[in-house]
Amino acid sequence: MTVRIRDASASAADRQWILDRYPLYVADLGVGDPFTGPSAAALRDELASTWFRELNSLVVVILRDGERVGFARVQRDPASGSQVQMSYLMTDFYVAAAARRRGLGREAAELLFRRFAGAWEVTGTARDRAALAFWRSVISSHTGGRYSLRRQGGELRHSFHSTPDGT
Repeated sequence: MTVRIRDASASAADRQWILDRYPLYVADLGVGDPFTGPSAAALRDELASTWFRELNSLVVVILRDGERVGFARVQRDPASGSQVQMSYLMTDFYVAAAARRRGLGREAAELLFRRFAGAWEVTGTARDRAALAFWRSVISSHTGGRYSLRRQGGELRHSFHSTPDGT
């Protein structure tokens, strides 16, 4: 099994695949389905414009053996006071239900953390225990336990530093 990540901005098919799966992602978050009702088209247009057109937003599709199985969105910002250091915020991460519990999400997250060295923050809702356990395991393994965890509102925020070699 080969897991890869690919920038979705270069492919209309990748962007459409993500838009088509976004309602499943939202349902997984437990916040309902924003794509029902009269404003569904407007919400899709807003999602497409904010995710795929913002300069500081990187959207990747997660591939297993060349097939799309998930997506992630990372916000990029220069770290304060640094000309070369970047900071990254993992704002969205989704693996299709049929592809879960096979190590794909872990490997995709590791690829992102290694590819984009710098300060990272991964956020998640405090009530999503499965996602919380996933991120704690992945981040702890990636950092050798060197990360911080703080609660802000209803979110938990994992903060850590990543290098290209994963140390």
